[in-house]
Amino acid sequence: MAEEIGDAAIEHRLAACANLEGPVSSTYRWKSVVEQAFEFVLWLKAPKANWDRIEALVLTHHPYDVPAMVALPCIQANAPYEAWVHENTDT
Repeated sequence: MAEEIGDAAIEHRLAACANLEGPVSSTYRWKSVVEQAFEFVLWLKAPKANWDRIEALVLTHHPYDVPAMVALPCIQANAPYEAWVHENTDT
């Protein structure tokens, strides 16, 4: 599922790049029960302005009721990379 979400984010120009890591071992509490599962981490490199559309994409396609979605601030990027991100996304 993560690969499909990443592909859709690129196809719809919401993100310039999608990186997929995993599987990773996750331990978490769900409905008062400690669960363990293998999951994938999807990194989407996108402008902040695209957050709402990316969130909608993930919520539509992700099988979890509460998928983990976290935005990390980019405090600095080299100018050519930043330009590439903006050239390859629609904001």
